[in-house]
Amino acid sequence: MQRVLIVEDNIRVQQVLKHIAAHYLDVRVDFAQSLTQCKKLLNQTSYSLALVDLSVGGQIDTDITRFTLSQGIPTLVMTTQTDEHTRLKMLELGIIDYVIKDNRDSYLYAIKFVAQLLRNQGRKALVVDNSLLSSSLVKQMLEKQLFDVITVDNSAQALHILEHDQAINLVITDHNLSGMNGFELIRAIRNIKSREQLAIIGLADVYSYGVAARFIKSGANDFLTKPFTHEEFHFRVVQTMESIWLSDAKKPALSFDATE
Repeated sequence: MQRVLIVEDNIRVQQVLKHIAAHYLDVRVDFAQSLTQCKKLLNQTSYSLALVDLSVGGQIDTDITRFTLSQGIPTLVMTTQTDEHTRLKMLELGIIDYVIKDNRDSYLYAIKFVAQLLRNQGRKALVVDNSLLSSSLVKQMLEKQLFDVITVDNSAQALHILEHDQAINLVITDHNLSGMNGFELIRAIRNIKSREQLAIIGLADVYSYGVAARFIKSGANDFLTKPFTHEEFHFRVVQTMESIWLSDAKKPALSFDATE
């Protein structure tokens, strides 16, 4: 059973997060304010995901994040720090991603990010790329988003897998493939799967003029230009998967009044 741990020492922020979590998360959520409380909770139960504030007592402290990661818990971080040193420090820890705490909307984004990650768990993604380096990088980043990932290096293999595995929810494909190229692959996929049934994200080389537009016109939900940043990749995937989910489940507007 899925369960989420949120570590936040500001009581007011906790109230806001509890309010939003109650609206968007259909799983048990536990809150901790310190590393000691975090360890106590982990002695009692296991967690599918952790959302951890990087600042405890007003100071940058990676101990809690390091601990949740050491326990094998995929961890999303909240932080008020935006400098490059802190950014690289967070990414080097092996977190999924980070959310900048600069307004109330950032808390909504964080909880919606958690919700989509939980929906990803148990889902499959297919990566189609004839570059081993690129394919391995995309696979690693998708696994951080809790996908089960299959990689292939050509369109024929991709179509064969899609015909025999209905559990695949996301395809990420490069445009430069042997045999059938990425655009032709997407058009072939769209003959059997709509944008609402299967998400497709194209990978376009930054020097290839017009490739991104051709991906969209061929039937892709979105595209990424290589080389892409860690943050851009996760944002695009989360937004794409959420749009598919929202096509089946419309959520009402949310008030930020935590006293409701």
